[in-house]
Amino acid sequence: MQQLARLQTTLGGTNRPRRLLSMVAQYAINILLVFAFVFPLLFMVSASFKSSNDVIFSDMQSIRGFLPVGNLTLNNYGTVFAASPFLRFLVNSIMSSNFL
Repeated sequence: MQQLARLQTTLGGTNRPRRLLSMVAQYAINILLVFAFVFPLLFMVSASFKSSNDVIFSDMQSIRGFLPVGNLTLNNYGTVFAASPFLRFLVNSIMSSNFL
């Protein structure tokens, strides 16, 4: 009997279900947080390939509004480089983050 009690305390047998439940809850919370932080980034990247705001926000009730499907184009990236000094802004950001 003493050997069984010693074995349970050595292996943590009395707290094992509680520890397992705690670990499962922690992983579930971590997965939800990853989804909450990554999903907006994925949506922004997929929306950047679509042609206009009408196309981006027209189908928000289904999953197709969030996926890069349909008429995808790189024109938005060309507009960013043509309409603003984006490369200069990028270089300034890189330089300031390296030196500060």
